[in-house]
Amino acid sequence: MRLSGEAKCGLPMIQINITALFQLLSFLFLTFVLKRILFRPLLNVLDERKRTLETQAEKMLEFRRETREKLQEYRGEIAAARRKALQIQEQTEKEALELRAETLSEKRAEAETELAYVREQLSREIREESAALRGQVEPLRDFAVQRVIGRQS
Repeated sequence: MRLSGEAKCGLPMIQINITALFQLLSFLFLTFVLKRILFRPLLNVLDERKRTLETQAEKMLEFRRETREKLQEYRGEIAAARRKALQIQEQTEKEALELRAETLSEKRAEAETELAYVREQLSREIREESAALRGQVEPLRDFAVQRVIGRQS
C-alpha cells in the first residue's frame, strides 16, 4: 500500500521544505501587494465609475422629467395663446360687423337725407317751372281763344 503523499513513481506529491514555505510567503506577499497596488485602486476606479454612471442616470431621469414638464407647460401656453387668438379674432370680426352695420346705417341715412333734399329741389323746380309755364300759357291761350272766336264770327 502506498502513502497518500506519494505518486505512482514512488515520489511524494508534495514536499514540504523551505522552498514551499518561501513560495507560500511569496504568494501571500504578492497577493497583498497586488491587492493594495492593483486591485484596490481598480475597484475604487470601478466604484467611482459606477457612482458616476448612477449620478448621470439620475440626472438624465431628472432632465427627462423636467423636459416633460416644460413640454406640457409649453403645450398649455400654446393652447392658451390659440384660445386667446381665437377670442381676439372673434372680437375683431364682431367689431367689424358692428362697424359695417353702423357705417351702412350712416350711409343709408345720408342717402335718405340727400334723396329728400333732391326731391325737395325737384318739387321746387317743378313749381317754379309750372308757374313760369302758366305765365307763358296764358298769352298763348288768349291768342288761341281769339283765333277760334275770330273764325267763328
